[in-house]
Amino acid sequence: KTKELIVDCSKKQERHYQPVRINGTTVERVDSFKYLGVHISQDLSCSRLAKKARQRLYHLRHLRDFRLPSKVLRNFYTCTIESILTGNITVWFGNSTKQDGQALQRVAHLAEHIIHTELPDLPTIYYKWCQTKARRIVKDPTHPNNRLFSLLRRLDVSVASTDTRGCTSAPVPDVLPPLMVLLCPAALGASLRRFASEALGRPIQSRWRVR
Repeated sequence: KTKELIVDCSKKQERHYQPVRINGTTVERVDSFKYLGVHISQDLSCSRLAKKARQRLYHLRHLRDFRLPSKVLRNFYTCTIESILTGNITVWFGNSTKQDGQALQRVAHLAEHIIHTELPDLPTIYYKWCQTKARRIVKDPTHPNNRLFSLLRRLDVSVASTDTRGCTSAPVPDVLPPLMVLLCPAALGASLRRFASEALGRPIQSRWRVR
């Protein structure tokens, strides 16, 4: 069952690689491979994923033509289409290209048009799943990546926000629980801005000082 998959991101001319041999047997070289439910291709694109999800839209349209309730159509989308778009999304979505992200999101928009119901976009699903994954890692001291996360004993956030009318609002107190923010430092600023925006009920443009 061993396969050889070459991922070469260089922009130079195509290189020639020597075949891999194990006990005198040449390992088969493939263009794509399915590993733990995730299709990995030579160019690391998500075209196969988007194509498979678009095929399921055919069945969704037929269910709509039968005039089934929106709730049933939404459940069908979640089980058969969204499950394809979000399979192991925490692994690959963060490094996907803009073109691949748009192709996948286009499938979700088409489903919205068919169901006539607002559906969560992929970045939102990715963000929530990353948070859930981070919390599980922190709670499991035996996890290999547990040391990469640390609890913040006290988070003092000062927000100088400006709304769409150009008015500066007062600092937002206790936007987040003071005990746990289970995110990597790189994602902390964006996470705080998102939580503050949800707490205020409006988007904000802010400068953050975390101390």
